[in-house]
This record gives sequence, C-alpha cells and structure tokens, in this order.
Amino acid sequence: MGAARAFVRLLISIAILAGCSSTSDPSGGLTIGDLAGDWNASEFRFTSVENPSESAELIEEGGSAAFTISSDGAYTMVVTTPEASVDTTQGFMVLEQGFLLVTNTAAPGSTTAFLVNLAGTTLTMTTDEADFDFDGDGTEEPARLRIVLARIEE
Repeated sequence: MGAARAFVRLLISIAILAGCSSTSDPSGGLTIGDLAGDWNASEFRFTSVENPSESAELIEEGGSAAFTISSDGAYTMVVTTPEASVDTTQGFMVLEQGFLLVTNTAAPGSTTAFLVNLAGTTLTMTTDEADFDFDGDGTEEPARLRIVLARIEE
C-alpha cells in the first residue's frame, strides 16, 4: 500500500473515531437487517480524486454488479466488467457509528468505510477509499466510488 493511500486510510480512521462522539448518525439508524436481501447496481461509478471531471461508470459501459447481503452481515458481490470478466467477492459488513464497514475475506484487515443511504428500495453507498486505473497504464489512482443499488423484490 502506497504512502498516499495509507495517509488517506489514516484520515478516514480519524474521521470515524471523531464521529464516535457525535450524536448524529449518517446512516439514519439503519441495521444490517435493513440491508439484507438481493440488490442490483444501477450505478457503479469511480471518479478521480485528482481530476473530478474524469470518471468511469461500469453499468453505462455494459458491466453489471449484484450484491447479496445476509442479515448477519455476510455478503457476496458479483461484478461483471464490460469485457465479460467476472469477479466474485465475499466478506462481511457491519454498521458502526453511521458507517458501513465492508471487509473482503480475501483481504483480512482491509476494511472500506462507506456512507450509506437507504431510501425505499434504493441503497446508495459512497466512499473515498477506492482506486481505479483511469488511463489504463496499469497504475490505480485514488478514486471516489458511488454505488447505487435497487432491491430485487421476490
């Protein structure tokens, strides 16, 4: 992990700890049970931190993303790129101090903090802890990630 990314994670950690004394809850009092179910992404957008006019949107480019979230916080995410490459990620989620903390079991100790908003059957997750290779040179740059999910009704 590069020094810049480590610094960003440190700042996020400090912000989370500082939020512990706050009486406001950015998640609106959500529980993991509220998020349990199957979800399809309608937006999966990376935006460059260095150049906010630069972005990549997986769904618009022909990809897809689906999430299954269990009431105990276990999740499976299946992302299909426009080139038809499939990436399956599993892990667990917890809501803490208004942040959704997502840990990939393949990368223990690496947790991403998301701000979340649930409005009806739409779940929006945003983080500044992402990376994306915007110019295709093989080097990922810091990015903001916004994921908008629609609950799949049975």
